[in-house]
Amino acid sequence: MPMYNTYSFTKSDFAAMLQHIVDLIPDWMFLYDPAEDLVVYHNCKHGWMFRAGAPPPGDVPIRLRELLEPIVVPQDWSILENNARELQQMSGSGVREVRFRLLAQDMIPRYRWCSFRQKVFWQDEGGGVKLILCISSEIRSTLADPLCYS
Repeated sequence: MPMYNTYSFTKSDFAAMLQHIVDLIPDWMFLYDPAEDLVVYHNCKHGWMFRAGAPPPGDVPIRLRELLEPIVVPQDWSILENNARELQQMSGSGVREVRFRLLAQDMIPRYRWCSFRQKVFWQDEGGGVKLILCISSEIRSTLADPLCYS
């Protein structure tokens, strides 16, 4: 797959599945999986986007880069599924959770997980990808400023 090839997530088969989480996040958010070298971000002007490869220089503010760091993915996913209190302890205050499936998994090949400091998990489930999105009030405040793409 070519580096920096960008695909729109606003196609009809994705729009319905993603629309219900737009109100839970700021005007834009950015996820980077260093293991897979993939980028997913949302922007109020561009909608949901997918990009292969790390972001070009200048595409992401430095302070946002500092939020992107590897995390230890828990082996026991039942903790996240069944124990909301444990999830809040892991993620801090102001946690917002969203779970959904992406049926067209071929659009995100081998995508496993990516994270902010306050935890964002993706888990490959064979027939789809489940997202457990945990955004603390601290991160919502950090990502409040608009981001413009050239």
